[in-house]
Amino acid sequence: MTTTTTTTRDFVRRLRRSELMDIDSLRKSLAAIQTKHNGQLPEDAKVIAEDLVGGGSITQWQAKNLLQGRWRGFFLGKYKLLRQLGSGGMSTVFLAEHTVMRRRVAIKVLPRHRLQNPVNLSRFHQEARTCAMLNHPNVVQAIDFDSVDEQHYMVMEFIDGMDLQRLVRQNGPLPIERAIDYLRCCASGLQHAHERGIIHRDIKPLNILINRDGVLKLSDLGLARLRYDEDPALTGESKGVLGTADYLAPEQARSSQLADGRSDLYSLGCTLFFMLTGVAPFGSGTIQQRIAKHQTSPPPDVRRLRPECPPELAEICMRLMAKSPEDRFQTATLLIQAIDRVTWKVGASPSTLGINEALQHEELSLADDTPSDRSSESLSAQPVVRGSASPIDDFALSSSVDDGSDSSLDDLLSGIELPSIGNSASPNFQSTAYPSQDFAGQSFQTVPQQVGASFPPSGSFHSPAANKGNRGKPSASENKAVIYAGIGMAVFAVLLSVIMSVVFVLSPDDKTRNMIKNTEPGKSNVLIIPQ
Repeated sequence: MTTTTTTTRDFVRRLRRSELMDIDSLRKSLAAIQTKHNGQLPEDAKVIAEDLVGGGSITQWQAKNLLQGRWRGFFLGKYKLLRQLGSGGMSTVFLAEHTVMRRRVAIKVLPRHRLQNPVNLSRFHQEARTCAMLNHPNVVQAIDFDSVDEQHYMVMEFIDGMDLQRLVRQNGPLPIERAIDYLRCCASGLQHAHERGIIHRDIKPLNILINRDGVLKLSDLGLARLRYDEDPALTGESKGVLGTADYLAPEQARSSQLADGRSDLYSLGCTLFFMLTGVAPFGSGTIQQRIAKHQTSPPPDVRRLRPECPPELAEICMRLMAKSPEDRFQTATLLIQAIDRVTWKVGASPSTLGINEALQHEELSLADDTPSDRSSESLSAQPVVRGSASPIDDFALSSSVDDGSDSSLDDLLSGIELPSIGNSASPNFQSTAYPSQDFAGQSFQTVPQQVGASFPPSGSFHSPAANKGNRGKPSASENKAVIYAGIGMAVFAVLLSVIMSVVFVLSPDDKTRNMIKNTEPGKSNVLIIPQ
């Protein structure tokens, strides 16, 4: 990506328009930078950016984009984007922060150009619904799903740590006790998913995250499907084989629709082999050769590369990687029971040793932030693109550069023309005015107030407590209502007394003789009320 020449004035204008910093904070930060540089603001905008990044006012990713001419798109709904974590064929993942709660989350965004194919949006919706069905300490939690200006995104729990693949590649094979602990956590998360009819279909070290406290989380349900899903197109079965070559179950390689919970357990067995040895069980050759080995070659014995591995754990690994699903553990529950028996003998216990040391010089990341290599080549329909630090085009809508050479502190912060709040061309500016909503979810217009008109408007509902001077004093309309009600009650009482006198005062003979009087022939009878 080409870089543009940016003056200090241009940079500060973009920063102000981006709303990444409020005017007071920006003024104080620039004053501190001015003092640091002998009372003068540096002419090089990169120096300003570095000082702001060092002070924690903006992130390095935000500074880079501001220097490249971008000032829009740093906000998505109520979240402020801090940096890009990774980019795949179907989505881009950002680290973000809630603007009010300051809680950090991971946001998975579906690019707008993917909306040209409606299946992509349906698939993204299904992934969100699948994630929402899971609530387990060993599964990454889905928090929210929303869209802003047709920009659909899913909010997920952010894991402050690293993926299992990077951890092993960086520190070597795991200790036996920790590998057993991680194996049980994975099995527990899969048990929770399988009990809800969800098949992950992409269990691998890259999708297993470890936070700084040593807690394991299964992530990335992009290839997951419900066991009885009736629409294969939504999960990509129509695109061919889905999964990762080094961890792909034999039956899943033949058809993704054949994958069930035992397929996930096969992938978990390959992951256990990697945790104990640092290599995939069939890690050499081309993709086609490795897939063929998973289908035809017997699983290698982990003790050849890790002699100190307990026989019971090696047996679990071999059984998980059995070619036929019938020869594996049939459920994750049975696997957990076998792991507990090994734990009883080995004495394994959860351990965070080495996690913080490994993360000491690492940036916080999700699995998608790890560069792909041959051992994790994806067989998904879309190619995986990693390592890009620039935002997707939908978030970088313009490169608004303002000319000007005067870089004094006051001039930089005065006279800056800002876009109007709620401007659709600037998705990062959020309007604070919302239409009123009734219980049916339909918006209605509020009554406009005229100059000099009383408040609340005539006919609106209000409490007498709103006006202490009139409290307890009925209005003229209230007095009229009371008078009309009294007259009606009086009329009703008179009529009722007359009827009761007719029914109960006269005897039956009198009623017959006096109440009905025949008139002349051909005329109707007349009701006579006695005096």
